[in-house]
Amino acid sequence: MVTPDDIKNYLNALNSTVRGEMKEQSVLRVMSSMSDIYDKCGIQNKPIILPCGIVKKVNIKKHEVPLLVLEDLPLLLDKPIMVLKSKTEKASYVVVLDALDNNDNRIISIVRDNCGKCNRIPSIYGKNHFEEFVYDNIRSQNVLYYDKEKVVNIIRPSSLQLLGVYDQQP
Repeated sequence: MVTPDDIKNYLNALNSTVRGEMKEQSVLRVMSSMSDIYDKCGIQNKPIILPCGIVKKVNIKKHEVPLLVLEDLPLLLDKPIMVLKSKTEKASYVVVLDALDNNDNRIISIVRDNCGKCNRIPSIYGKNHFEEFVYDNIRSQNVLYYDKEKVVNIIRPSSLQLLGVYDQQP
């Protein structure tokens, strides 16, 4: 669970990274422990780190993730919309965040068990064709968690039926 100290320390490190004061190989501690949501998904409760090089990649170079989203990352990770098993990487999870990129695409964060003392974020980006992505993951039974109140605002009714959010189409 994210704490006020987590947020303060993360924001200080993020600001130093944005100003170019941190080496790309350095890491930011996003949160010191994860919420119970992740535990229920089978993800080990370890600190989550974000490499400084990823901050530049997602905010400046490639993915167009707004700085405000990066600033809110601890809170967004603490209360995700969905958590999915990765289809491509063992010990990796896709976390759907309650945020949009500069192109109005839903932002997802990859969280990978670093096989050590922490979980690592190797990427954060706006997902193109988000609806199809979610629908495919529902059909593949990769959904480990979803927030019923939030999910109804982001996916189509047929997907909601598959999740069991609606018994019948509204």
